[in-house]
Amino acid sequence: KTFPGDELSPPLPTPKPVEHGVEMADEAALTDFLHVFGETLGAPLRGGDSHKDRVTVKKVKDLIVACGEDLESLYNVLLDGAMEIAVIGKGRNAAKWRRVLGDATWPEVVRRVLEKKHAGGHGVAALGKKAWANLSVHEHVLALRGLSDLALGSEAVRSIIDWRLEEAAKLRTARIEERNADAARRRAIENKAKEKRIAIREKAAAKRKAEREAKRLAREAALAAGKEVDPEEEEDEDEENNDDDDDGDVDMADADDDDVKQEEPEVKEEKPKPKLTFVIKKQEPRAPSPEPCFDLPKHLIEYEGHPDDRKALMAWRAEHNRVAEKLANDRREYEKRKRSELRKEQEKERMERQRIEDEEAAKIAEEEAKEKAKERELRKKETTRMAEDAAVAVRVHKLGVDRDHRSYWWGIGGSKAAVYVEDIQGHWFVLDTRDEIDDLVEALHSWGTKEKKLKAELARRSHTIAAEFRKQAREREDAEADSARRAASGYSQRERGKEVISPPPGRGPNASFDEAVPVATAKRTMEVLCGAAEEAAIAREPELETKLREDWRAFKTRVRTTYDKDLVAGLLLQLEENLYAIQKAEFMKKEEREAREEAKANGETYESESSDGEDFYDDDDEFWGNEEAHETNEDLIARTGLIYPIWRSKAERAKWREDAHEFQTGAAVAFAAAVLDDTAGAFLRAVVAAKTNP
Repeated sequence: KTFPGDELSPPLPTPKPVEHGVEMADEAALTDFLHVFGETLGAPLRGGDSHKDRVTVKKVKDLIVACGEDLESLYNVLLDGAMEIAVIGKGRNAAKWRRVLGDATWPEVVRRVLEKKHAGGHGVAALGKKAWANLSVHEHVLALRGLSDLALGSEAVRSIIDWRLEEAAKLRTARIEERNADAARRRAIENKAKEKRIAIREKAAAKRKAEREAKRLAREAALAAGKEVDPEEEEDEDEENNDDDDDGDVDMADADDDDVKQEEPEVKEEKPKPKLTFVIKKQEPRAPSPEPCFDLPKHLIEYEGHPDDRKALMAWRAEHNRVAEKLANDRREYEKRKRSELRKEQEKERMERQRIEDEEAAKIAEEEAKEKAKERELRKKETTRMAEDAAVAVRVHKLGVDRDHRSYWWGIGGSKAAVYVEDIQGHWFVLDTRDEIDDLVEALHSWGTKEKKLKAELARRSHTIAAEFRKQAREREDAEADSARRAASGYSQRERGKEVISPPPGRGPNASFDEAVPVATAKRTMEVLCGAAEEAAIAREPELETKLREDWRAFKTRVRTTYDKDLVAGLLLQLEENLYAIQKAEFMKKEEREAREEAKANGETYESESSDGEDFYDDDDEFWGNEEAHETNEDLIARTGLIYPIWRSKAERAKWREDAHEFQTGAAVAFAAAVLDDTAGAFLRAVVAAKTNP
């Protein structure tokens, strides 16, 4: 015969599926990161000690939907941490991204950093296809979570993590010491109580022994005097050994700490106190008093005299009337007195019932007060413990797993009125009622390898979870009452505290963000490069100053008067070609220059012997290892006094132009212009300096 499996393994409650559970998990992870590290990083959302200051999913989503300066600030704060050398590395591209980072280029820098570190999910692709202000809420969440994962490696966050881990170790040690001290205190109390019992038994045994000895001496003395004595009663010499020697457990909940802190006083013989027994004696019912008779006497009922004795007849009638009236008055008084006594008896019974009901109500209220006080005390301990844990926590840990390998989470994203369940396929579910969580605790095995820890964690938080459910119920009732009042008064049905936050005009997933600002930044950068290129070209060929100045100023005018993003991107590619022509002319050998001029004069095309595939473009962390960060062209020129080219390889130039052909956002155009200025600006200034001061 086998044991019924259902009785051995009671079924777990079925949680409700969560719509968009993966998105909810991403939002909760970002929320928890900002709650722990937001203040350290200087984020617009930061956690606090109180419940009101906690970062919640709603606050994060409201900030994203508002799509204002706070969201931009949050991106830049997380990007600063992700751009540290310890996180992104010392590669050439990483150094270049740090140099060109600005108000117009940060979205493209974010995209490239996340793409390099394979973080951010499809939020990275969204940043490359549309303006940052037009991303959906979940795309923002993915991008921000990717940055937060990278920011975990920043120096500021690592210092907080190390500090919290040290404090967690100290807290764990303190709790172990406290638990050991409490166990020692309980053992000391038990030992004191045991010593008391032993001393009392020894006193009692000595007293019985003395009594037996006194009886024996008295008996011997009586026998010696020739007196008659009763037959010697059989005494139990081993009576003291038959006492209860069980040093059973002591109820430590009722033990007094003074038993440990104070010296044990001398044990005095105590007389057994008589037990007080209260017996409510039921009063014997008194014999009912005889009912008074109000009937007329027999001689007044019927006249028995001589019918002709008129005087006697009149006297009888007078006496009859007088007695009848007196009896009627006595009857009325008696009935009145009886009614009064009945009312008093009923009032007495009512008062007695009221007294009993009041006593019962007081007793129930006292029990409820004790239960509430006990629950408050337990909740206070739970809250204190969780506050201590939160002060040293780095991230939210799962409570445990069940027999089906599902993970249980509580408190993610600041939500404490629900327990979330994640299965092994990554699907999310929720238990959001008190009955469901109670059923879960009952169904979990207290001896199971997986479920023992989960059950203990849920039981440890039971009072806090119950309080959160009560708070949620009160808030729901308040909201419903407020909605009912608004409906009755004719006001708007918008619930208090539920105002819908809308993005500003031009922002949001269905809007068209005005990218004039990043495009204008790119144009200003291009105009600066045009001015530097004009000076460099004139310095190289002063005999063509007029023509060169006209050509470059005409190009600058085209840049200034162009506003379309795609047209500006085309002008940027053309500007790079013109700058690259200056570079080739600067580093061209005399023989090649003469050959080019001859081919041009003959109407032929000069073919260079160099190949575009002779070098490669690397980004560089693996290649450069732990070497120092790369020097910029500006640094190399200042250190060596030589002129360095715009691009260090043809492949680097080809990569830049390939990216430039795929511009889809204004931030990408501004980024490409900033990169070109970073590489070509130093070259142009070096050319001017070399020609001016050869």
